[in-house]
Amino acid sequence: MFFYKLIFTFSLFMIFYTYLGYYLTLFIFSIIIRSRPLIYKEEVECPEVSILIAAYNEEKNIYNKIENILSSNYPQNKLIIFVVSDASTDQTNKIVSNCGYDNVNLIISPKRQGKTICENLALKQISSELVVFTDASVMLEKNCIRNLARHFQFNEEVGCVSTYDKSIESDTNKGEGLYVKYEMAIRSFESKLCSLVGLSGSCYAARRQLCTELPGYVTRDFALPLIAMERGFISMDDPEAICYVKAVDDSKREFKRKVRTFTNGISTLIYKSNLLNIFRYGRFSFILWSHKVFRWLLPVFFVLLFLANCFLIVNNSFYKFFLFCQIFFYFSALFGGICNSVNIFGKFSKICHFVCMTNIASIIAWYHFLHGKKWATWEPTKR
Repeated sequence: MFFYKLIFTFSLFMIFYTYLGYYLTLFIFSIIIRSRPLIYKEEVECPEVSILIAAYNEEKNIYNKIENILSSNYPQNKLIIFVVSDASTDQTNKIVSNCGYDNVNLIISPKRQGKTICENLALKQISSELVVFTDASVMLEKNCIRNLARHFQFNEEVGCVSTYDKSIESDTNKGEGLYVKYEMAIRSFESKLCSLVGLSGSCYAARRQLCTELPGYVTRDFALPLIAMERGFISMDDPEAICYVKAVDDSKREFKRKVRTFTNGISTLIYKSNLLNIFRYGRFSFILWSHKVFRWLLPVFFVLLFLANCFLIVNNSFYKFFLFCQIFFYFSALFGGICNSVNIFGKFSKICHFVCMTNIASIIAWYHFLHGKKWATWEPTKR
């Protein structure tokens, strides 16, 4: 019984730590360890910025995205937009070609190669010191680009800056909306304590010197903070650099996206596994283990917790009650997947469903990774 109690306690601790304990740890350390204030002067001349958009069949979003960028309060003569079409088969190429702006450039990949390879193609033509990567379906707040760019001029240690994502959610995706808020809070603490270990895939800025050519299976928004740390730079967030991301209503598409993202994330982590050395990279490595590795291992802890609990219920009321709570959680998750109720239990069940589907996606991602499957191409998530 001692062995099962040990497994039960360890698994419960890891689940608690990953979801809540890590957050509380960051909160405490952010109070104890005061970060050095960053310097920026709003009146200085804005640097030239290249905006990079990798697009595949984005005819519904691409024109509005270009207009959104050019309507920002960043000087238009300092903005150069590069749209890389990943062999789009709709009207994306035509819309970009006919948009009528001299500072909008279209690069067409002759075949499907994936987001990272498309970014590699564009980076060969980019000479500006700063590059902003953003998705076609994401809308930027007017000050977003200016707020991203301001950090680089007077803070030489800053290598990457991530936006603050605001989720536009409906009643059917409460779990995802809450997750985005939770993730933004985590990133804020990480930024104050040391450095981000992942940037918002929706929009982020980086120094051109860090934007190296990457393999197609590597996710750039995860790889860049790792590359930056290797080269002595930090990555941070800016809560005033806001972008709006519509939460996905199609749960099947969102699940496929998670599997692809997690698989590529694991591949990216292995690609830069030297950053896991806590003796060399200290705080950064601690954040990397807590934010990424432990999350991807959560399915193991959930399974071990349930199995250990089953062996411990004999003549023990506490373990019987805890097993009942686990079963209730999983039935709530099942209910959340088939019902659109918006009452309190409905919202709770949506959160349970989101947690379970995220962990199932992690299991499938590990399966793909261990069997050598790599995702280069992608389908844009319908938002």
